[in-house]
Amino acid sequence: MASTLEKHVGSRLRYARNAKRYSPAEMASLLSVNEPVIEEMEAGAAGFSLRFLAEAAGALEVPPSFFLEGYHSELMDNAETARNRSEISAIAARISERRVPLLLKLSQALEDSSGL
Repeated sequence: MASTLEKHVGSRLRYARNAKRYSPAEMASLLSVNEPVIEEMEAGAAGFSLRFLAEAAGALEVPPSFFLEGYHSELMDNAETARNRSEISAIAARISERRVPLLLKLSQALEDSSGL
């Protein structure tokens, strides 16, 4: 299964290729690979080497960082989620036992209202 990073880089590769009006076959020729390789990479179904990304950036006349622009990694999401859980745990520890049912009802109402 492709990672979100591979999918993101693949979509950026497709975007830049289309902006230059290169067909997948032309892009493959520029990078000395087979056309199916380009199609798999653009679909996020194949990994990328740093060398490939550097060569693709040169062929497409974009900086190598172009392929990562706009990517928000799962690691950043997980770190933020962990901080939020830690804060919630600290708050929950200060809640008296008689307030727990109310907190559970509030949590359920929030979950139901947001469609989670």
